[in-house]
Amino acid sequence: MIKLVLSDMDNTLLPFGDSQVCEETIQAIRRLIDAGIHFAPATGRGYADVSQFFTLDPSVLTTAITCNALEVWLDNAPVFQKFFSQEELERIACCLSTLDDAALVITGNDPKPWIIGLQKADTSRLDSPGAFPNGYHLTDTIPEVQTLNVGVVFDSDRMDPKDVQQKLAQAVPSLDFLYTYTDWFDVTPKGWSKADGVHILMDALHITKNEIVVFGDGINDLSIISALPHSVAVANAVPEVAAAARYHIGKSSKYAVALACNQIADVAGTDVLPEFMRL
Repeated sequence: MIKLVLSDMDNTLLPFGDSQVCEETIQAIRRLIDAGIHFAPATGRGYADVSQFFTLDPSVLTTAITCNALEVWLDNAPVFQKFFSQEELERIACCLSTLDDAALVITGNDPKPWIIGLQKADTSRLDSPGAFPNGYHLTDTIPEVQTLNVGVVFDSDRMDPKDVQQKLAQAVPSLDFLYTYTDWFDVTPKGWSKADGVHILMDALHITKNEIVVFGDGINDLSIISALPHSVAVANAVPEVAAAARYHIGKSSKYAVALACNQIADVAGTDVLPEFMRL
């Protein structure tokens, strides 16, 4: 019996290019909630950022694993938060200042993130649909804010991701830098991952791994895909996630997660497996 459904956002629940979670997906999530099943995005994005994608029905966003599990929400309230130190932010910024076309991205209470270090560079890539739906602030100064949502943006056409990652790891060994998508690193404390957020929600909801389904596509989903037995990769997942997942569904662009959520809702409260788990 499934009691919690987790889904990555970008290119899993939300196809690239979409600025909103579509009505079809909203209705599928509503069916889960009405059946007594918690639904939670599990994403590297912050909660304020994620909420902008649910404006068609904000009421379905009550539970979430955000900022790669540095923040966990349950029933409209944060139950866990882990903040970055000012020293860590300064060391990242110092490292990036030696690189062209790379910048630190910090999000606080303002839904617009601060992007530190690109004031003199081409910023056209920052304006792609869905990248920063609320806009952004360009600055050369690190804001004095508490943050649990940190990333690194760079031009992968001009810079080798492995080289950038190596320089950052050497400069700030207390942090991990995950190359999750083109032009982007997620930043987390060393050894921290979305799987840590799963354990926090499991304890809060008093459920087991066997009562959770997770959908994902990218490298930052690998820890959670590997940790849960009911793991699902969308067809556009990276090879590592596809290989680790137990089940496979269609592409994000075909709203395959919405279809799978409807199948979970169809059998809610029973011992029958959803259709995609029977294949």
